Amino acid sequence: MNWIKGPNYDYPEGFPRYLQTLWWDLKCEKEFGDKQKIPKELMRRRWIPGTTTFMPADKGEGYVEVDLTKGDHMPIRTINWIIRHDKMLKRIRKTNE
Repeated sequence: MNWIKGPNYDYPEGFPRYLQTLWWDLKCEKEFGDKQKIPKELMRRRWIPGTTTFMPADKGEGYVEVDLTKGDHMPIRTINWIIRHDKMLKRIRKTNE
C-alpha cells in the first residue's frame, strides 16, 4: 500500500478521506499476547487505532481498511493525528476515566 503525505495525516493512495476508527485497549491486548503486533512507537499509549477506514476522494462506494492486528502498517504520523482528533476516541477515554 502506498501512503501519500497529506496536510494533516498520511493516507493510502486514492483514499484521502478518513472516515472512522475502531479502537482497542492495549492492556487487554497485552493479556492476550498480541503485544508484539503493536509498533514500538505506540507501546506507551493506552489506546491506538485497531482498524481505520479511509474513503476515496470521489463519492464512490469504495473504501480501504487498515487493521493493525492483521499486520498492516499505518504511518505513525496518521495514528498520532487520529489519536489527537478522533471524536470517538475522546468519548471512549471520557467514559473509561
